[in-house]
Amino acid sequence: MIRHCASKGADLALSTENVASVVDKYRANFRKHDVLMFLCRKLQTNNGYCYYKWLEFADAKTNPYYAPQEVFKPKQIEESLALGWGSKVMPPGVYGEKLEGWKNPDYKNLIPMPLYNFLESKNAVSVYNAMLDEVLRNPKGVDFALKSKEVAKLVQKYRPAFRAKAVNIFSCRYLQIDARMHIYHKWVEFTCMQASGVYVPAESYNPDGTIGVAGHR
Repeated sequence: MIRHCASKGADLALSTENVASVVDKYRANFRKHDVLMFLCRKLQTNNGYCYYKWLEFADAKTNPYYAPQEVFKPKQIEESLALGWGSKVMPPGVYGEKLEGWKNPDYKNLIPMPLYNFLESKNAVSVYNAMLDEVLRNPKGVDFALKSKEVAKLVQKYRPAFRAKAVNIFSCRYLQIDARMHIYHKWVEFTCMQASGVYVPAESYNPDGTIGVAGHR
């Protein structure tokens, strides 16, 4: 365990951000050998202001979805998704896409660039394309893409393939109610399993019609 106390000053060799950059550099190589690697940090305020930092390694074959609670999340530009009632700000390592784009046969050219870059970095673009191709092949037509339960079932079907790339995926739905109408806003969230840990969106919509973490463990 690395112990870094603020009272001792800024030690560049132990800077969490510096260590994180090294971990990021070698993470892919460890993953090729079925090893997951995480940089963890915890703040301790007893008898001074101290950060405890350590590395955790997990067997990807026996613990493919493991993510420590204390995983360090580097500061990143937060992504936001414009929805009918406003914008949802995504935590670091989380990317959203509205379902409306899935009705367009040219969806592959309409994917948000931050999401595409993220999926490409995880070698998961082919999984994304396969999922969207299934939408267009569905005999119910392109309107299938806007039916919450059908999308939730599709997301559930492809989740193992995404998780094999260290990406998690969730179908989301939010009901906006005003004096004149009720509107469902629907989107999909893709998360980096190393960066976002055990994140599950509050609006996650499950195939059984429930909202929340059920069905995602």
